[in-house]
Amino acid sequence: MKNYYTNLSAEILSVAQSNGDTTSLRRQLYFTRADKLEKNLNTDDLKKTFWINIYYAYFLIQKKEHVDQDRIKTFKRIRIAGTAISLNDIEFGILKKSTLRVGTIHFENIFHSKFVNKMAISEMDYRIHFVIQSITLKNIKFNFYDTDLLDDQLQETMKNFISQKLIKVPSFK
Repeated sequence: MKNYYTNLSAEILSVAQSNGDTTSLRRQLYFTRADKLEKNLNTDDLKKTFWINIYYAYFLIQKKEHVDQDRIKTFKRIRIAGTAISLNDIEFGILKKSTLRVGTIHFENIFHSKFVNKMAISEMDYRIHFVIQSITLKNIKFNFYDTDLLDDQLQETMKNFISQKLIKVPSFK
């Protein structure tokens, strides 16, 4: 299923991966109306595909811009539909269903913006955790996520992440 916004997210990611200029593509996202984005991302798979690609793209863009690594996830530098959001807003508000992280515990966050709440997936998918961790650890296997292949890509990312972690665990004898 081809969708303008998932294709745009994949294109932004592709340009970001090649260290190209994403300004005009990001401008398209900024001037998109929120209701139009919500209407076109009307399933969890479309939302996951779009937001994973956007997360990955903006993670790369901010690393290239030398954003402070300790604050890269909290800066509200991502502008979509006239709204400024952060990587944490995408991860915890949209992809992990509006959760608030307190230490290692996640609670439903009533303080997210209306935009984040509207964009949030309806059902939590535990595999998202592995995708986000793979992106931040630069251990990503796919150039972009595709709605038609999403389930297989999420499974593969999870398996790859777990197998890499099992290999790197030090043994204590």
